[in-house]
Amino acid sequence: MAVDEAARHQLYRSLESTLGPEPTSTLMSLLPPVGWADVATRQDLHALENGLRSEIAELRAEMHREISGVRGEIAGVRGEIGELRAEMHREISGVRGE
Repeated sequence: MAVDEAARHQLYRSLESTLGPEPTSTLMSLLPPVGWADVATRQDLHALENGLRSEIAELRAEMHREISGVRGEIAGVRGEIGELRAEMHREISGVRGE
């Protein structure tokens, strides 16, 4: 059963006539402002935590794969630069020889 503001107000008035205004205010302040169905349980929080941990682990693994790929590309570029450098040295040596 969903509790609306009218039901909360009726409860407040009933409690106020029995307990008085101060204890009633204290008691009502301990109730959630929404229905109990909207309150998260420890199980809800643990499930959320586990889900987030799984997502973080997946993202971490994906990052490692991406970084490894970038490192491989950098190594390839370094190799190409080394080949170009060697080719330039050969060309320069040829020009000097002429």
